[in-house]
Amino acid sequence: MQHGPDRYNIFSFATPDFPFDIGEKVQLYSDQHTHDAYEFFYVVSGSARHICEGRLERISAGDLVFLDLEQRHGFPDNDPKKLRIINCLFLPEMFSGSGASDAHSILTNFQPGNSAISLRGGARTAVTEALTRMLEEYRDKKFGYQQAITGLLQYFFTIVARSRIAEVSQDAPPARGNIDAVYDICRHIDANFAKDISFKSLAKTAGLNYSYLSSLFHRAVGRTFREYLLQKRLEEAKLLLRTSPRDITSVCYDCGFSDLANFGRHFKRYTGMTPGAYRLLYISAGVSPSMHKKRQRYGGKNDLR
Repeated sequence: MQHGPDRYNIFSFATPDFPFDIGEKVQLYSDQHTHDAYEFFYVVSGSARHICEGRLERISAGDLVFLDLEQRHGFPDNDPKKLRIINCLFLPEMFSGSGASDAHSILTNFQPGNSAISLRGGARTAVTEALTRMLEEYRDKKFGYQQAITGLLQYFFTIVARSRIAEVSQDAPPARGNIDAVYDICRHIDANFAKDISFKSLAKTAGLNYSYLSSLFHRAVGRTFREYLLQKRLEEAKLLLRTSPRDITSVCYDCGFSDLANFGRHFKRYTGMTPGAYRLLYISAGVSPSMHKKRQRYGGKNDLR
């Protein structure tokens, strides 16, 4: 049996300037635990049971499982059938300066309830090749490996997005242009999440019926427009709380929330903790050097309402 800590810190494996780790292993029994990073694993071969937040499911070759920050999971089998996985941990800060403007689109894969996908055919081959190349780059650490891994990870998530779109299109496939309109809206949200965004206005701009576009958006993205916008704002708030010294009030308004009470309620529902507790968790883990310096400047006191 593999017994480990209840919570894993990504910086036990990675460095603050490149919060990323990937490895291939035979997965045996492991106690339920959490990570302070986004995690996914791809089943290369074999099968086993996997438990996540109390939900037990069997996974096998070709399955791709996504785990959100602090999501509790484990492998309860003492003798899994030679389960070999490629496991990856990362924080979205690794995309800083890479020109990636759609990190939120990547993180939608990790929302609870949108956790697993079974890959087949060309998608399965492409994912295997992308992960293999990431493993090689991370192992060899040649010049430019960080940029190469960042690009490969974006490519990996593009394959996943296309696979999800293909699943949607199998049932009464919408016109290609209409699907493009949905992803144009996602990109608009990603760039303007702090502003007041009207879905009716976006539907009018796209030249599509509001009700039809609402249904299509939900089918293609896996959540409603309001859910997608809220998740984008909350993910940005999490990023700022981890990496910037801005006070919580500023984070609230900078992320498009109209008042602190509303922000705090949605944040706790989404993460299971208050914004202040979330920030303290990552300061204690050493994830936010800028916040640690702020604490030292004020004699170790916490301005974390």
